[in-house]
Amino acid sequence: MNRVLLVTALTGLLAVLAIFGTSAQNAGGDPFFYNVAMQVKPGQLQAFEEARGRWVAHRQEHGYPWRENVAITAENNIVRISTRLDNGWDDVAARREWVQNTPRANSGMAATVDFLGSEIGQGLPELSYIPENPRFTGPEEVGFVRELRILPNPGAGAAVRQFLADLRDAQAEADS
Repeated sequence: MNRVLLVTALTGLLAVLAIFGTSAQNAGGDPFFYNVAMQVKPGQLQAFEEARGRWVAHRQEHGYPWRENVAITAENNIVRISTRLDNGWDDVAARREWVQNTPRANSGMAATVDFLGSEIGQGLPELSYIPENPRFTGPEEVGFVRELRILPNPGAGAAVRQFLADLRDAQAEADS
């Protein structure tokens, strides 16, 4: 179980660390992700879903070219919307321009949620470790995500990358 948690935690961590070590352009690397988190207010889940539908229709009507994945946790109604940006910073700029140039629409979604935050991340598969034969102890370890986030100080990206590379190597050596 600890092994699965560690691998899952490192995967989540790698997405956050990308901001501290990426170049100005993606240069054909791994995609960026624009992630937004919000919490649906108590009793507002159905209203949120209806408003989100109107928001999606507005974006489709105006040619929004990026796909969004939405996840809602059942326990606390935390909504996570993740947008894949295959062209890195170019897509970040293009998305920002699309938002600025598209007519505004009031879908009603803002009234149903409390905003928690947003981030831009990039996976770093070269710093991750996935065992060749992952061992699961049972079905209770399937269908969940656990994240460990390390938020380094500006300028610490290289040290964090080195730490993750050392951790990856130690996991591979221990086959864990």
